[in-house]
Amino acid sequence: MNPFLRLPYAAAGMVSRSLVAVAPRASSKVFRALSARRGLLDRYEAWSAANRDPTRPLLWVHAPSVGEGLQAQPVIDRLRTRHSETQTVYTFFSPSAESFAANIGADFSDYLPFDTSGNADRALDALLPTAIAFSKLDVWPLLTEKAAKRGVRLALISATVPESSGRRSRFAAMALRDAYAAFDAVGAIAPEDAARLVEMGARAGRVTVTGDTRYDQVWARMKAVDRAGPLIAPL
Repeated sequence: MNPFLRLPYAAAGMVSRSLVAVAPRASSKVFRALSARRGLLDRYEAWSAANRDPTRPLLWVHAPSVGEGLQAQPVIDRLRTRHSETQTVYTFFSPSAESFAANIGADFSDYLPFDTSGNADRALDALLPTAIAFSKLDVWPLLTEKAAKRGVRLALISATVPESSGRRSRFAAMALRDAYAAFDAVGAIAPEDAARLVEMGARAGRVTVTGDTRYDQVWARMKAVDRAGPLIAPL
């Protein structure tokens, strides 16, 4: 992160942490996003104490909401099938993803803590991830920086960057360029996305056009359909 942004970014994080402590438990998405994070890192640590096996690798997958979660789902499914020894953690940002996250099949799922230095350290200490995969573009600079310094592998899946995306702005570049450069592997949906990701800081040799993982999920569902069933057989 650009040094000039570190102080205001840290201040914003402190404000967010303060709001978590006082937000009412209301139905509003904003209040829910805050109040649900109360005691969040305690929940991380409690799960870790009871379930984390440090002899096993752990993949931490983050997707901000349901759409990005649908892109992450095939990755988790494939991992559980081919590498069942790997533990999985799934985090999200929006309250709209709560029910989706509960059914994604990860060993642990919960909100992502706000991106502060202290939160990132506590989360990483608790989970001890081998790798972190971010879905689409929801990259957080302090978490990425802290993870990279610990040797945690970083990946971006189903990344897409619209031409008009605010993430291509000068301000976003100041905040995120170093984070994109830290990624060990970047899967872009299309060639134009790959080119824009390189412009944003991702290293060209680590960017691959992989397509959209949501289509993997659609294909898996199609193969699972009972073609002899009463709804399909007449067709």
